[in-house]
Amino acid sequence: MLIKPDELINTLNSENVIARTNAAENLRNYPCKDSVEALIEALRDPTDDVRKKAAESLHFMAVKRECRIDPRPLLKILKEEPDSISLRECLCELGLQREVNKVIDSAEFP
Repeated sequence: MLIKPDELINTLNSENVIARTNAAENLRNYPCKDSVEALIEALRDPTDDVRKKAAESLHFMAVKRECRIDPRPLLKILKEEPDSISLRECLCELGLQREVNKVIDSAEFP
């Protein structure tokens, strides 16, 4: 059974953490505007695993360069969560190493 990207995107709103985590991971196989927007939204999920898989999927898409990823919302989220290694890697893959360094340098870690 082939899963459609819309089904995965809808699953990101599920109560089931495992389903949300799997959806965030599998959306990497559907590089399109809707998937990117859903994954960026998933970076704000209350569960660490979901956020990590969303960042990893965005990084995967950035490496493949199969769709455009607007880095501005990613940088905004990185400012709120500067310890997200996957998100840093994604932004660096988008050519934003200098911006990532600025965020990290100004961050206050616990």
